[in-house]
Amino acid sequence: MKQKTNEYVMVSDMEILDNSQDRLGFQEYANGLAKVITKCDTPFVLGLYGSWGVGKTSILRLIEKSLAGRAETVWFDAWRYAGSTDIRLALVHAIAAKANEKAGVGAKIVKRLENIDLAGIANLTIGVLFSKPGIDVRDAIKTSTDALSAVESFKSEFEKLVHDFTGNGSRLVIFLDDLDRCSPEAALAVLEAAKLFIGVKNTVFVVGVDREYLLRSVEERYGTMHIEPDAFLDKLIQFGFQIPPLRQQDVAEYIRQIAPPAIAGYAKIIGNAGANPRRIKRCINEFVLQKTLGDARGLHLDERILAKLTVLRMRWAPFYVSLLESETSCTPNSGATSTARGIPLLDEVRESVRTLGPDPTPADLKTLAAANPRVAEILKNAELVQFLAESPVIWRKDLSAYFHFVQSQEVEKESIASPRPQRSFLEAVLDLEDSLKSDLVRKEFFDKLSELQRRVIVYLLGLDGEYRHTPEEVATMFQISTRDVHQVLQETRDAARQFQYEAFWTRLMSGDTHHHVIPDEPIDH
Repeated sequence: MKQKTNEYVMVSDMEILDNSQDRLGFQEYANGLAKVITKCDTPFVLGLYGSWGVGKTSILRLIEKSLAGRAETVWFDAWRYAGSTDIRLALVHAIAAKANEKAGVGAKIVKRLENIDLAGIANLTIGVLFSKPGIDVRDAIKTSTDALSAVESFKSEFEKLVHDFTGNGSRLVIFLDDLDRCSPEAALAVLEAAKLFIGVKNTVFVVGVDREYLLRSVEERYGTMHIEPDAFLDKLIQFGFQIPPLRQQDVAEYIRQIAPPAIAGYAKIIGNAGANPRRIKRCINEFVLQKTLGDARGLHLDERILAKLTVLRMRWAPFYVSLLESETSCTPNSGATSTARGIPLLDEVRESVRTLGPDPTPADLKTLAAANPRVAEILKNAELVQFLAESPVIWRKDLSAYFHFVQSQEVEKESIASPRPQRSFLEAVLDLEDSLKSDLVRKEFFDKLSELQRRVIVYLLGLDGEYRHTPEEVATMFQISTRDVHQVLQETRDAARQFQYEAFWTRLMSGDTHHHVIPDEPIDH
């Protein structure tokens, strides 16, 4: 059924499965990589690199489809097995199960696997691999202990399994997805298994992963061994393809193709959310949700302003937090009209841009920082300042309806101190960000959180080089509810503040009184 031009519907956030859904030319990448997979010497590990949301899974699926009839394929979603006792066992079991489906040859390799200490062998092999530059993996195995002889025996059995599974001359292609959603230890364990244990003749591993995440994982796991992260990855992954970034014109065209017709006209505004396909989809869906809620309450929202505020929330979350706080704390003048009310923070930014220009000098920023550090920090972000200046402008606008979904006169009647879930969430973000500026909190508290709790916070706050994500995005990534995301944030914020408080008094009582400022009082539950 043809979509009506005035319908506001959300777009699918799932990966594409075939060429008919491709709007970004991913099929061309898939065809080229499929050719590499069928022509390369084996065993081979190919890395498909890209940050969260750029389309790694979609390209992997297109490659898989391109190989139909030319190779046997196995899909391993690493995130699903991240909590297993040994993720390497889960990988081998997944391959064996697929082999059993076709040829009934998987049981023997699983039985052989039960007699091998993969963890101990991995540690030995990694040590040998990096003891000498350029050492060959097979040479390392042959010159190691008896335990590594078991690996050779296992690899021999596994090579027979691949032969029986694929038929003589064909290839087994194993797709490893979502490694960057696993812990560093689990992600590297899978890659080590692919290279050292099950990387045999006629096997090709295709790994979709954020390369920066892998480099940080290597540093975290092997830092004490003085292993160079780049060298480590070069030994595990022979060839890496970085997904090219989208050009601005590609972003606008992409939005026009996937967005409902009622929204496609705002492609230029929404395109400022960033050159990330998944983030663009989330921005469109956020707009649809906000529009739907506004309509349900009988609000006549300017859709262009709504699109602009949605982009600010998605891309420049700290600024949006400050904007919301400034709007919430603003007491309207009794004689002011709703149009002239405006938001103090925006007025301050506008006045500073008028005075200093859109590209202030470092000296100007230093002077401004002494008087108004918040605005000085905003003016350092040229892209944000440029976006604020573009149409539709939001200076001197009453934005209360966009923030709170109530008519402006209702907002004026409310107490400023009344609880608002959105504000509570944003305040928790700011509090936790402030706590995590402490090295002590990062090392002694944050790094010791559960894996799920730590990863949720990493994506929410944009830590460790990640993009900042919305609660809805994080909920989808980790298959939990938005309420769970909010709860994790609140609990982590409260625990961090309690940790700071206790650490302060512990140091104070021990006589360490230098360079410490008393933290906020812990939250009383």
